[in-house]
Amino acid sequence: MTELFAAIREDSKYAYQNPKALPFPVKIIDTTDAYRVKGNGEQYRLDDVYLFVQSGRGYQQINKEIIKPFPNCGVCPGDGTMCKTTCQFEQQNPHVRGRKQ
Repeated sequence: MTELFAAIREDSKYAYQNPKALPFPVKIIDTTDAYRVKGNGEQYRLDDVYLFVQSGRGYQQINKEIIKPFPNCGVCPGDGTMCKTTCQFEQQNPHVRGRKQ
């Protein structure tokens, strides 16, 4: 069985609960409310987390369809072209490194 991992989205009200070791292991549970992702000693909604599976030595994100666009840090052109500098957003959010806008 494939192990599932998560990182709390930076735009979630639960973002402060992200542990230092990201992503953290989770399970999807059957419940009557929206809080189906159990891990980190808490339960989260699918909209509050990025989900990952382990891929080699890294992780591959599996819920890309609900990802919101990167915030514009002021350095990026914001026109859909690739930023030519080290992205401040990725430096502050290493669990989303390599994600395309």
